[in-house]
Amino acid sequence: MSRIVYVEAAIQAAHTASVRIVGELTFESVAEAREQLRALIDAGCRHLVVDIGRLDFCDSTGLGLLLQLRAELIDGAGCLELRGAHGQPRRILDITGAHILFTAAERHRTTSPATSSGRMGVGSH
Repeated sequence: MSRIVYVEAAIQAAHTASVRIVGELTFESVAEAREQLRALIDAGCRHLVVDIGRLDFCDSTGLGLLLQLRAELIDGAGCLELRGAHGQPRRILDITGAHILFTAAERHRTTSPATSSGRMGVGSH
């Protein structure tokens, strides 16, 4: 039995929200996470800073959600940053090659290598 995911969110500025995803982002829990993240976007947030440091497990459905939100935010001139990826969630990003989307965008957005250490960003500003 998988642990249900929950999303903690706080709107930090007019169009920015800080989000922490905790638990397991799987087929069983992705609808709940999608609903909560969608509510932030519908409220006008165009920049989501998503901390996945407490995400224990992410399956392909969870990865699909992150990629879908990434594409949607980019289309609206926004971005989605992932921070704190490690363990199994980091491995799924690496194995699927999705890490390239995150790290390439972050390198483009930052000028200092120290700034991008330990975090992955998606999108463009």
